Amino acid sequence: RAPKHHARVRPSFFTSCAAGCYTTQQKEERTVGLVMYIKPGCPYCQAARDHYKAQGIEWTEYDAQNDRERRKEMLAYSGGDPTVPCIVENGAYVGSGWGTPPRG
Repeated sequence: RAPKHHARVRPSFFTSCAAGCYTTQQKEERTVGLVMYIKPGCPYCQAARDHYKAQGIEWTEYDAQNDRERRKEMLAYSGGDPTVPCIVENGAYVGSGWGTPPRG
């Protein structure tokens, strides 16, 4: 059991405490995976869903039309581009729209 001054450990390889000691911690890895911001009824969003489903890739989906907080998130990722689907993978913006050229 860790001493009390180690009770709150930050996710890093080395953590120092007020007493000046260092302890090795395992790096916390959090995989967010694939996220799609969509608009209900959007055929381009459905095409993206079909593609990822056929590839066996799971995703998390957010309604960017009706959920203002998710729309704000989407616009932050896309640099203000309102085009859906907006695709984000592991916290990194991949792109907006679907098809060649991307539409949405």
